Amino acid sequence: MYKKIIFSLGLLLLVLNGCNAKPTYSEALNSRVIPTTQKQKQQECSYIRQEIARMQSSYQQASMQKCNPQYGICIAPVVMAKANNNIYSLENRASIIECDAAFSTVKIINSQNHSITECIKACKENTKRTSSECFDTCNK
Repeated sequence: MYKKIIFSLGLLLLVLNGCNAKPTYSEALNSRVIPTTQKQKQQECSYIRQEIARMQSSYQQASMQKCNPQYGICIAPVVMAKANNNIYSLENRASIIECDAAFSTVKIINSQNHSITECIKACKENTKRTSSECFDTCNK
């Protein structure tokens, strides 16, 4: 009888724990609100840059760790894989909210201060956007 009760409680805890599963890093990142103003976009791009730097640091630290056979496991490859996946998710988020200029060392001309032609030219030279995508960006 006690075995059935313990089994039932264990099963109940397993089900309840599954219902409260923590979202993955990628899910949490994708649940963030898309910025609507230029200031919000700059803040989000800055956050993404900081997170990428943090993930790169985690990757580098893990890559320097030597596996110790005494412990029987080596977590460095796991940490490195997670960091790579998180960086991919961050770069994807940066692409979605158009942070490409935030990661470039080349200054993009602001279309409000210069002609559309200059803006399109700078956009095409410094990004992978097409002419029509640059036109749309410069006309925002």
